[in-house]
Amino acid sequence: MIAVLLSPTPTFAAGNGPRARLVYSAPNACPNENQFAMLLAPHSDVVFDPAASLTLFVRITRDQRGHRGRVSLVASKEEGAREVIADRCEDVVRGLALFSAIALDAHFEHRRKDVQKDLEEEPLAAEGPPPREEPGPTGVPMRSPVAKPAVIAPAEAEHHRHLLGLVLGQEDAAGTRLVRYLGAFAELEIHRTWRTSLRASLNVGGVIPQSFGGGALWLGMGWTRLDVCPMWAELAPTLLASLCPAGELGLQRAALDGAAGGAARVRPWISLGGVGRLRTRLGHTVELETSGGVFAPLLPFDFRTLSGLAYTTPRVGVAVELGLVVPLF
Repeated sequence: MIAVLLSPTPTFAAGNGPRARLVYSAPNACPNENQFAMLLAPHSDVVFDPAASLTLFVRITRDQRGHRGRVSLVASKEEGAREVIADRCEDVVRGLALFSAIALDAHFEHRRKDVQKDLEEEPLAAEGPPPREEPGPTGVPMRSPVAKPAVIAPAEAEHHRHLLGLVLGQEDAAGTRLVRYLGAFAELEIHRTWRTSLRASLNVGGVIPQSFGGGALWLGMGWTRLDVCPMWAELAPTLLASLCPAGELGLQRAALDGAAGGAARVRPWISLGGVGRLRTRLGHTVELETSGGVFAPLLPFDFRTLSGLAYTTPRVGVAVELGLVVPLF
């Protein structure tokens, strides 16, 4: 899960140091914004204030290479950015705190010099009282008529991750006869407030032919499955879990060959259900995933022949899968 915290707590605004607004986002397992502020405090006397025009953006995400952190400083425009990559999220946050202190100190020092230069070069008006001076954020007098342009914080960009994968599975889609299948899928992960994933998969499978009524009973299936995982929870630094509603749409073909009264029939297959997923990294690129769930067919299928009822679809079928996931980018 990704937690986005936009406005610091009111206690951050206490103090007389220079002001900045903090926009901080990180996975739940990472240090939060209060801990980030504590790591920054020994290196800078900045005070976090939601009303400040200067914005410090700190964003941490997790991918196949570990934790990736990015820090940028935005006044009227972005003043550069730095990235830190490490396996441990705590190491990323410490590095970002140090880079943040350097960037903040450089910004306020540059602004202090600009104010001094304005005071030295701008002549006093020939008539009227001199402009009123007020203490600036660093204690340097700042003329009140000089106003900085209003800053509109840019919307936080969504981070997408595209994945491909292969799965081996079996599903109770034909009564007591388990359908074993092979599937391929494409998945899109959207990293924002919560990590959400959308998956579309194509699957083909069947039942090993069995003897029935003096002949051979065949069953084959082809179907597509659509999954929506609204939130991935981080159980450990390399282990994610999610519960995903899912739906299936496809065709079943049943046939009884080599027997008197044999038959063949094709019927649509529609089912609704859900799966629970566990995903972990396997090295730096490939991820291993296991899942299990239940599906209820919406179109029951009883395959009857002259030899009798060959099979009937279950009211609720169990599905299990083992798969490999390869992130593209």
